[in-house]
Amino acid sequence: MRADDVIVALDQRFRACHGRILAAPTDSAVIQGRVAIDQVVRILEGKDYTKHVGPALYVIDSKNVNSFDKGSSLAPDDFKPTFSVE
Repeated sequence: MRADDVIVALDQRFRACHGRILAAPTDSAVIQGRVAIDQVVRILEGKDYTKHVGPALYVIDSKNVNSFDKGSSLAPDDFKPTFSVE
């Protein structure tokens, strides 16, 4: 099967779902941020650190959406970003 055939098949499958989201990947952005801060602190303190580290990627779908820890990937509901340009 060619890549173009796969793309067409996926497009047809998604259109058949009438706009519903069947699944979505997560890279656990909140956990990535925590790991990044931990790594920086370790480096600045001269401690051992892991060169390549990060949370596992996985797919959220109808089977795990209710047990998915939203706090590992999404900002809290009351989060308000603050931007400034100087």
